[in-house]
Amino acid sequence: MTKEWKDWETAFDRDGVKLETRKNAKSGVLQTRVTGTVAAPTDDVWKEIVTPESYCALLPKTLESRYIDEKPKQKQVYCYQRVSGGPVSERDYTLKVTWTEEKAKHGKKYHRAWTIENDKGPEPRKGVVRVEVHDGSWTLTPADKGKTAFEQVNYIELGGSLWTMLANQAVQDAAKELVVNLKRRFEA
Repeated sequence: MTKEWKDWETAFDRDGVKLETRKNAKSGVLQTRVTGTVAAPTDDVWKEIVTPESYCALLPKTLESRYIDEKPKQKQVYCYQRVSGGPVSERDYTLKVTWTEEKAKHGKKYHRAWTIENDKGPEPRKGVVRVEVHDGSWTLTPADKGKTAFEQVNYIELGGSLWTMLANQAVQDAAKELVVNLKRRFEA
């Protein structure tokens, strides 16, 4: 029996950003894990990445990000997103997002996880490829001196006629871009 995931390999490790990837044995698509330390408390980083407008600014290829159904008491939201396809069709999806918050030594620790639930979002749009697989999480852990240790683990199958090689490069670029832009946003 073949294991589902290959081992993690470092794809990038520079300027305080580390990107690791591992291949899904069945699809050939890469899962990414990106980490970095952001010079801001977890509460500030959390607000920046969960606010749709600032999230789109951090990831300019995200053309649209909007909450459809918010349930703050249950710590759950449905979020519709549409992303640029570059030279190919745009992609879209609706995510069921849940999160936890817990007190930690230097502040709050946040964990936010998501998975596809397209039936909770808008109908497919003509010319936009509907993504059917997108699972991931963010973990924000308070660090010394008011900083945040950030980690994102993400797996997305972009679908359509996009070659796996191009899709794998796109997911790596997006993972790095998020941490690099977060670090820039909070530079002293």
